[in-house]
Amino acid sequence: MKKFILIILLIIGSNFCFATTVYLRKGGTIEGEVVSKDDEKFVLKTTDGEEKTIKWRSVKNKSIKEIYPELYEMLKKQALERKKKKKEIKKVEEKVTPIFISVKTDKEKGDFEKLSRKELFKNSEHKTKRLGRTINFYKKEKLVTIKIKIKGLNPRKEYILKTIYTHYLKDYGKKGLLFIPTSTRKNVEVIKKLKGKKYYEIEINTPPYYQFKEKLRAREYRFTDGSGRMRNYGIESKGMDIAIWLDDKLIYEKPNGKLAKYNGVSQLK
Repeated sequence: MKKFILIILLIIGSNFCFATTVYLRKGGTIEGEVVSKDDEKFVLKTTDGEEKTIKWRSVKNKSIKEIYPELYEMLKKQALERKKKKKEIKKVEEKVTPIFISVKTDKEKGDFEKLSRKELFKNSEHKTKRLGRTINFYKKEKLVTIKIKIKGLNPRKEYILKTIYTHYLKDYGKKGLLFIPTSTRKNVEVIKKLKGKKYYEIEINTPPYYQFKEKLRAREYRFTDGSGRMRNYGIESKGMDIAIWLDDKLIYEKPNGKLAKYNGVSQLK
């Protein structure tokens, strides 16, 4: 009798030793005996006698380590190598590469255009049509263009290029019929997103400023202020303050009438 009981206990103990709890990545567990295994999958015979084929990628790491330690160590090594390679790539991408920038300002000269009577009296404080008949009025619209060239950017990275400028304007000549008071444009902000290229050319146009010309039709007449038959007046540009940021870092600064400063970048020639 004792011998029979011992045999039963050995059988039960044997089954208990071979029973494995498999933890699934999506949650839940399966219990059974591992019948076979390879590098892609294993076969589990469940407690009710059913055989299930399970892929390793659907099993948590602790179950892989328990069932197939050699595979676990190999997968661990591969994961560490991928992580190391990823860090090396990121390090190369984040490596500081030289960035070059050039900034120029061009003044658009433009030509004087004769004003129509409609435009003349629309903008004029005076409504005397007689002046319109005896004097020709001309307008010149001018712009200043800020031309930026930047080289050496990482095409995989997105940059924010912020330009802030102050455009100094000054009245000149005597106040005429269409005189527009000066208004210096201060701290105008322009933001550009840059991505996908190493080199960019960017143009920023300032709002226009105007110059005017009055010309008497009759040669024998003169203006009463002594300016002869023709007089010019209006607004002219007196320079700019320009500052440029790349991702919140000031890289270029040029106060009006002074030399430019380059911070962390070089001058593009």
